[in-house]
Amino acid sequence: MTESELLLKTKIHYYCREKYYHSMQRVAVEGIKRYSGDPVYRLYFGISLIFEGRLQEGIRELDVVKESKDVALGGILALILAHKKCSIVDKEAVAQLDAQLKETRKQAGEKMLYYAGLFLFLTRRYDKAKEYIDRMLKVSPPTREGLILKGWNEILNTKDKKSAIQYFESTGAAMPEALFGKAKCFECSSELTKALEVINQAVVLYSGFVPALLEKMKIHLAMSDWDQMLDSCNRALSQDANCIEALVHIVLHLVCKNGDYKEGSDRLSELLLNLEKVEPKNGGLYHRIAQLLSRTCSRQDTILQHTYVIAEKACSLEPSNADYMSELGYQRILQGKLKDAAKHYRAALKMDEASITALTGIIWCQLLEGQYDVASQQLELLKEIHKTSSMTPELLYLCALSVHKGKLEELQQHLSQCVDAHFAKMEGLSLGSEYLLLLNPDFIFQIVSLYLQYSPDKPIEAGQTIPESLKKSQTILQPVTRSCPGCVEAIYLMGKLKYLSGDLVAAQGLLEKCSHQYSSFADAQMLLAQIHLHQGNVKSASQMLETALSYNFEVRDQPTFHLIKAKILKHQGEFQEALQLLNAAMTLSGTKPSSTSQKKPKHELGTSDRVSLYLELADTYRKLDQQDEAVRVMQEAVSAFRDTPEEVRVTIASSELALLRGNTEEALALLRNIGPDQPYFQQAREKMADIYLTHRKDPRLYASCYKEVIEKFPVPQSYLMLGDAYMKIQEPDNAIGAYEQALRKNPRDSMVARKIGQALIKTHQFDRAITYYKAAIKAGGQALMKYDLAELLAKVKRLQDAEDIINAALEGLQKDSDLTSLQWESKFQLLLAQVQQTHNKDDLAVKALNKAFETQSRVMIRVPQEQPDSLYEQKQLAVTICKSLAEHNELKRDYVPAARFYKQALSYDQNNLEILLALAKLEMTSNNLESAKQYCNTVLQHDKENDNATLMMADLMFRKTDLESSMFHFQQLLERKPGKLVPCSQCHMSKKQRPFSCCNDPECMIKQ
Repeated sequence: MTESELLLKTKIHYYCREKYYHSMQRVAVEGIKRYSGDPVYRLYFGISLIFEGRLQEGIRELDVVKESKDVALGGILALILAHKKCSIVDKEAVAQLDAQLKETRKQAGEKMLYYAGLFLFLTRRYDKAKEYIDRMLKVSPPTREGLILKGWNEILNTKDKKSAIQYFESTGAAMPEALFGKAKCFECSSELTKALEVINQAVVLYSGFVPALLEKMKIHLAMSDWDQMLDSCNRALSQDANCIEALVHIVLHLVCKNGDYKEGSDRLSELLLNLEKVEPKNGGLYHRIAQLLSRTCSRQDTILQHTYVIAEKACSLEPSNADYMSELGYQRILQGKLKDAAKHYRAALKMDEASITALTGIIWCQLLEGQYDVASQQLELLKEIHKTSSMTPELLYLCALSVHKGKLEELQQHLSQCVDAHFAKMEGLSLGSEYLLLLNPDFIFQIVSLYLQYSPDKPIEAGQTIPESLKKSQTILQPVTRSCPGCVEAIYLMGKLKYLSGDLVAAQGLLEKCSHQYSSFADAQMLLAQIHLHQGNVKSASQMLETALSYNFEVRDQPTFHLIKAKILKHQGEFQEALQLLNAAMTLSGTKPSSTSQKKPKHELGTSDRVSLYLELADTYRKLDQQDEAVRVMQEAVSAFRDTPEEVRVTIASSELALLRGNTEEALALLRNIGPDQPYFQQAREKMADIYLTHRKDPRLYASCYKEVIEKFPVPQSYLMLGDAYMKIQEPDNAIGAYEQALRKNPRDSMVARKIGQALIKTHQFDRAITYYKAAIKAGGQALMKYDLAELLAKVKRLQDAEDIINAALEGLQKDSDLTSLQWESKFQLLLAQVQQTHNKDDLAVKALNKAFETQSRVMIRVPQEQPDSLYEQKQLAVTICKSLAEHNELKRDYVPAARFYKQALSYDQNNLEILLALAKLEMTSNNLESAKQYCNTVLQHDKENDNATLMMADLMFRKTDLESSMFHFQQLLERKPGKLVPCSQCHMSKKQRPFSCCNDPECMIKQ
C-alpha cells in the first residue's frame, strides 16, 4: 500500500470514528476517483451514506459492493443495518441478506473478515467485531491493518491498555493509525507526556496530515496547555480552512480559557457557516456542538442565540428525535424562556413517552416557575420509575430543588447524591470536549447556587469553622475553574465562596479578574462593593456600585443592588434613604407581605439574602428609633422562615440585634434555645462562645461551648474546633489534647497532625513536633507537611536533615508539571536556599535561588488563568525570590543584576516600599542620584512619613548641593523623631563632608 492510499484510508477511518460522516464520504469519493477498480472505497462510501441518514442511496451503493469478493461480508452487514434503519423495514430483504451472510461467512478469508470486523467496529459493536477480528487473525498470518484494528477494538471496548498497545507495537512500522492508537492507550492511562511524544512522531512523519494535528490538539487540551492547543488548531486550519473540530476548539479556547464571549460569538457564526458546508446532514454533530458550547458559556446571550440555532438544525435534520427536541427545551431554559422550554419538552414527550429527559425537563420548568405541588407529584412518579435503577444527577438535583420548606437534611442528602452521580460520569476522562460536555459547568453552577441559598450571607469571622455547604461548593466548583479558567460565572461563584469563607484577599482577586474580563457583569461588581463595605471602605463600595450601574442600568431592578446601596447609606448615617431602598428591595424580590401580585418576581432573592433583607430593615427601623416597626419586621421574619432551615438564622440574627442593643443576656438566651437537632447548632454555639469571650471576657465559658458541641457531635471536626478555640485563648497544651483526640478518630488526617505540630512548636516541644510531622508524612502527607517539617528542622539547626527533607520533596515534585506542583517547587527551592545560606553553602544557595526564580517565572505565566485566587500569594513569593537574588548580587557588588532583580520584584508589586527603598539605595551607591530621587519620591507618595525615604532625600539633595531642600527633609525627620539621631559608628567620613548621612545606610541615622 502506498503512503497516499494509507493516509486516505486512515482519514476515512478517523472521520468515521469521530462521527464526521460527510467528511468521511468526501474522502471516500476521492478514493473512488483515484482507485476506481477498488470496491473498498465504494464500501466506505455506502457506509457513510447510511450514517448520514441517506438510506436508499446507501442501499443502492452497497447492493453493488456485496458482490465484490474482499468486501462482500462487510457489504452484507452494512445492508442489513441500512434496511433495519428504514422507517418501513423490508423483512424479506433482511431475511435474504441474513441467509447470504451465513453462506458468505463460511468461505470468508482474511480480507473479507477484516472489512466485516472493520464495519462492526465503526458501528461501535465492539463485541461482535471482536469475533470477526479474532477469526481473521487465526486464518492467516496477521497483517498490519488487522493488528491495528484489533488494537483499536481492544482500547475502545475494554480500555485494556496493555494488550492494545502490544498490537500497535507489533505492526513494526510507524503507521498513522498505529501511532494514533498507541497515543490513545497512553491517554487512557493518563500518561499524557508519552501520548504527546507518540503523536508528535505522526505529525513529523506525515507532515500536514490534519488528523495528526487534531490529535495533537486534543492531547494539548488534555494537558491543560491551551496555548499549544490553539497553535495546533491554527496549523490544522492552515491545511483545511473548513476543519470543524479545529473551529470548535478555537471557540472553546475563547470561551473557556479567555472568557472572550464577543470573539467567541463571532467565531461561532463562522463555525455555523462551515457546518452547513462540511457536515450539512449530521444531526448528531449539530446536537453535540450545541450542548458543548451552551454548557460552557456562562449563559451569555449571544453564544446561546447561536447554540439554539445549531440545536434547531439538529431537530430539522431528525424531526422525530426526542433527545434533539429536549435539547431545544434545555437551550430555552438557559435563555430564561421557560414557557418555550416547557413547550419543547412536551413535544419531545409526545415523540417518546418514555423519555426521562423530557419529563425531567418539564418538572424543572415547573419548579423554576414556582409550581412546587405539581412538580412534586411528577417527581414522585419518576422516583417510582427509578426504584430499580439509580437516579440521574439531574433528577436528584430536582429533588433537592423541590425541598423548599424545611427538611434541610433531605436537601443536603439529595445534593450530595447528585454530586457523586454527576462526577462519577467523568471518572478516568482527561480534559477535552467529552469531559466538558459531561462536566456541564452550567449544571455545577446551579448546584453551587442552591448550596449558597442555605449558606451564611456574610463572611465568617477569623477562627470560625467554614460551613460545610461552602466547603462542598468549593470542592465541586474547582474542576470547573481548573478546566475553564476564563469562565466568568465560575470565577464569580468561587469569589463569592472565598468571600463567605472569610478569604477576602482571594475573593477580591477573583472578582477583580471577573470584572476586568467582563465589564458588564454587574454581580461581580456588586459583590466587590460588599467586600469593600465589609472592610469598612464605604467610599470604595459606593464607587464600585456606581461602576456596576454605569455598565448595566438593569441592576437598578435587582433587589441586591438596593440592599447593598442601603447598607452603604446606613454606614453614612442616611437611615431614611436606606429605609426607602430596603422597602423597594422587598417589593422587587416579592418578599414584601403586602404584595398581592401572584406574578413571579423577575429577580428573586436567595433565602439567605431574604433573611438579610428582613434583618437590615429591622436594624434600620431600630436606628431610626422606630422600635415597634423593628419588632414587627422581626416577627414577620420569624413567621416567613418558620419551619425552614433559615428559622435558626433569624434567631441567631435576633441575638445579634440584642447584642447591638447591649443586651448580652437576651442574646445568650436566644442562642441557648437552639438545640442540637436543629440546623446551625454549631454556628449558634460558636456565636455563644464569641459572646462569652468578647463581651463577658470569660475564657472558661468560651471553651465550654465547644465542649458542648463535642458532647452532641463527638466527631473529629468537633475536636478540631475545640483545639482551635484553646489556641485562641492561649492554652496550647489543652489544644494539643483536643487535636490528639481528633487524630485518634481519624488517624490518616495529616492536617490534624500539622495542627498538633504547630501547637507543640508554640510550647517549644520541638522533638515531639518533629515526630508528629514525620507521622503525617508517612500517612500520605502533602507537600505542606514536608515544608513545615523542613522549616522546623532548620529552626532547631538540624540543617542537613532539613536539606534532606527538601531534596526528597523536590524529587517528587519535579516529576509533575501541574501548577500546584510548580508552586510548591518554588517554595521548596527558596527554603533550600535559606537553609544552605545558614549552612554557609553560599554557592549552592544561589543555585537554588536561581532555580526558584525560573520555576516561579513559569508559575506567574500560568497562575492568572489557572488559579487567579492565589495570584496575590504567588506575587509575594516571586517578590521574595527576586529580593533574595538582588541582595546576593548587591553583596557581591554586582549592581546591574541586583537592580534587574529588584525591578523584576517591582513588576509583581509596584508599590512595595521595601523594594523601592532598596532600589533607591542601590542607585545612590551607583551615584545615579536622579533615579534614586524618583524611587524615594514614589515611596513618599505612598507613605509621607517614611523615615528612610526622608533621610535618603535629605542626603540626595545635599549631594546635589541643594542645601535648602536637604535641610527641609532633615527638619521633617527631626520633627518626627526628636533626639533620636546618633552618629554612625561605621562612618569614615567627617561630619563636615556629610552632615546628614554618615554612610550609604540611611537607617544608621535613626538607630536608638
